[in-house]
Amino acid sequence: MYGEPFYVLVWPGEAPSEHYLRAEDAQCTNPRCTAPGVIMDSEYDEPWCQRHADQYYGEEAISGPEIVRVDSERYKEILRDTA
Repeated sequence: MYGEPFYVLVWPGEAPSEHYLRAEDAQCTNPRCTAPGVIMDSEYDEPWCQRHADQYYGEEAISGPEIVRVDSERYKEILRDTA
């Protein structure tokens, strides 16, 4: 995949999506943050890192699928669990 990291979206209990995100498309929405997103806000289609997602709660809480790097142990775990 051209040497750059790729990410996929994963809803709990489901197999990873077949749509890949590039690193720049998975970066936290906060303009001053360079961390990769861990959750994709399903309402606004915006990636958020855990630190910034945790700042919202109640009705404003960030919710949506997990953002997972395809070369990570988490991705391999998800593939095993959904096979």
